[in-house]
Amino acid sequence: KEMLDILGEDPSSTKEITVDFHPELKIRWEKWLREGFPDDDKKPILEKYPRKGELLVEAPKVNLEIVPVMTDIAKKRDGHFIDTQ
Repeated sequence: KEMLDILGEDPSSTKEITVDFHPELKIRWEKWLREGFPDDDKKPILEKYPRKGELLVEAPKVNLEIVPVMTDIAKKRDGHFIDTQ
């Protein structure tokens, strides 16, 4: 016991948390991760529920004051990130 206290925690041990989801939710979640959430379903949800706070469901938008000083490449890259998120 004393030797384990001196050595400390086992660095190879994982601290992963296992979460079990309902099987039907898991099927849908995996499909959405692979193919994306359908726009026809996403738009009504985004319109109905506010998107401010701790849970971000959209890519952040660049401040309008910053856009004029951004290079074209930066604007394209930002647009790409918004599309992929």
